[in-house]
Amino acid sequence: MNDTRHQSLFFVSLPDLQKLCATTATLSYQIPESETRSTQLKFCRQLLFLHQDILSAPVIGTNQIAVVMAIPFYKSGICQAYIEKQGVTMEAPQTVTPAILQACLSYTLAARLAPRWNKAGHLLVQGKDFLSHSGRQNAVVLDLNVSERQLCISVEAYSIRLPPPELEDFDISANTLKMFDSNENAVIHQHSILSNWCYVLPSMKMGQIINISHIIPPESPFHSYKEFQMHWKNLYGYILPEDLEETKTYFSVYFKPVGERLFTYPSSCIRSQPVQYFPRTDSESVLNSFLSDLKRNLPHLCGFPVKMTSKALYATQELSRALEIKSKHVKLAGETFCGVSLAQAPPRKQTLPRISSSCSMENSHWVERLIKEPDAHAFPSSSRGTGKMITGSKYLTCETMTSKPTSSVKESNLETSVKNGCAKRQQKEGYSKLKRARRSKPSI
Repeated sequence: MNDTRHQSLFFVSLPDLQKLCATTATLSYQIPESETRSTQLKFCRQLLFLHQDILSAPVIGTNQIAVVMAIPFYKSGICQAYIEKQGVTMEAPQTVTPAILQACLSYTLAARLAPRWNKAGHLLVQGKDFLSHSGRQNAVVLDLNVSERQLCISVEAYSIRLPPPELEDFDISANTLKMFDSNENAVIHQHSILSNWCYVLPSMKMGQIINISHIIPPESPFHSYKEFQMHWKNLYGYILPEDLEETKTYFSVYFKPVGERLFTYPSSCIRSQPVQYFPRTDSESVLNSFLSDLKRNLPHLCGFPVKMTSKALYATQELSRALEIKSKHVKLAGETFCGVSLAQAPPRKQTLPRISSSCSMENSHWVERLIKEPDAHAFPSSSRGTGKMITGSKYLTCETMTSKPTSSVKESNLETSVKNGCAKRQQKEGYSKLKRARRSKPSI
């Protein structure tokens, strides 16, 4: 991946969280354990597309789904009626926290962006035909950070290759491949697959190929390619290549953490290598395309209108003088300094950090003013302690000091100077007393 990362930041005003409520939907415990995960994802997506005012996310490792909606929509009973009709139980509503909202919003946006932007590992890859594309493709990394009053959206554009696999990629002999291609009933077993590790979509986790065949294995829950297409569309929004009556290839994959159970994947959902990254020169066009689709899928949040900053802001770490020692009384412990400045030009040759959510409320108020007045970029001066806002800087920094900086060179020099000064004064006072004592001593 490139050393240079350009995180484009956009800020969105959020409705008062007190106007929203969260609830948990629990699937029936009669669902077989092997089907719990797929049923959970399918039902979660059904809720999202039932109504635009619903946000939801699967609770990993459980048979539950977190749901967020406006209180008036909850009172309408539409969501409860649908959930109960599906044989799913629904708990009493709770207060919405930023963490719950962030989880539901992250999953909801990714689900609604497909198939225009498809999840592949931590990336969203552009294009409904990305599964069969062998050349370079556009992709972005989308990160959300939710606080009480605002949503920060971070977008990074990439140029990647994620080509579908060739059987030769797995070090299978030419004779074995020739026999496999000429016989629809042929199976390539594990001992003939010398490089049997693969990557599976959408997670890009690694698994081991146990066998490869043209026929769907009998232990698979799917019995036709059409069923595979419906499964991948319902769970992930993927559009699998159309069935053109060509011979299909299926992989049986083993995952050690899961156990002995094998999972069947069509060849279009398998990759023989990880994502390949390339330098890109047209990040702006990719960013604009993604933002257009993002705004189309986020016209409002739980029925409340949202307003996003129109221009991208960029962030980087830079060294700054957060504290000036001007007096003998220096207060360091427990002080928090958050110096922030924003710009509309990306930094050069900088490694960009993830944005921290611990910035002060003063900065939150400023971002709200930025949303209302996008052309105004003046920052308020810090009014706490001796910390100062960085002026003239073009990048965002957020710095917290929670203990005394004992390693500070300046502080060590100051302490040494004070000690030396005190020692000299004590020495001088000692000489003065000795001289006075000698003068006052009577002559014999």
